[in-house]
Amino acid sequence: MAILNTHAFPVVRAGPSRFLAGFYVANFLVMASYLLARHHFILHGERKYSRLTGPKELYDWEKQAWGLFAVAMVVKYPRSASLDGFFSAMFLYAKAVIGLMTWMFDVRMFWCYIILFVTLFLMLPQPVYEGPDKIEYLMPYMLNDLTSSKDSVTWLVEFFAHWSPTCVHLEPVMADLSLKYGTEKLRFAKFDLARWPGQAKRFRINMAGASPQLPTLIMFEGGQEVGRIPHVYSDGSVAKGRYGRGDIIKGFELDSRYTRTKAEEAKKRVNGKEQGDAEGSKKEK
Repeated sequence: MAILNTHAFPVVRAGPSRFLAGFYVANFLVMASYLLARHHFILHGERKYSRLTGPKELYDWEKQAWGLFAVAMVVKYPRSASLDGFFSAMFLYAKAVIGLMTWMFDVRMFWCYIILFVTLFLMLPQPVYEGPDKIEYLMPYMLNDLTSSKDSVTWLVEFFAHWSPTCVHLEPVMADLSLKYGTEKLRFAKFDLARWPGQAKRFRINMAGASPQLPTLIMFEGGQEVGRIPHVYSDGSVAKGRYGRGDIIKGFELDSRYTRTKAEEAKKRVNGKEQGDAEGSKKEK
């Protein structure tokens, strides 16, 4: 199948170097700038702009706010699908803490930070991962062929929209899985629902902004759906989606499917070699 480039957001390459993109650098600098803001308040704070009586009260508020931030990060890290998702959550929570603290110690700084946060949101969206992968991008007619085919190929298709943060965070995970598990008979693909939203209804995917169904991963065998994340129950309710690497491997039994498809490929090569040897012997006679 042809590969279609559907990226509408900035892209970054694989590896740790992707975290040097403007989005990450700018947000880390914003977090670091809080040290300067609090230092200015301690030395030059004006009571008429502050809700705090002095540095001691500031320290008490900071211990609570940043303590909760640290706990949230400890809980969030193992639950994040990728580092991209973890950093996105960390920046969001840090901005909330900075907003709270500046609102308490200097309302002028609070409004400056609000303007800065909005500017960053509009000008520097989180970049989309673009590294090595074995993923095919599908168009509607390709998806129709895939779901009507009765061949023995198993497809794991990610239905995504790049405006969904969860979809952006899942990019490096799916790329890694495709490289590790992709074979001739176990293939990975993506379909852009933002570009072709009509397919969302066909596959029972809600595309609302806060939808828990973006992304949706569906596995097809012989054109039939055999599993999906998140699961949709018969009454239409949607299970909580777990997009961790281990969750996807376990949910779609990728280890056993990979072993089976590799064994089939090896058997096919052996049979092909034996057939070639037999034909060669006939020609010699």
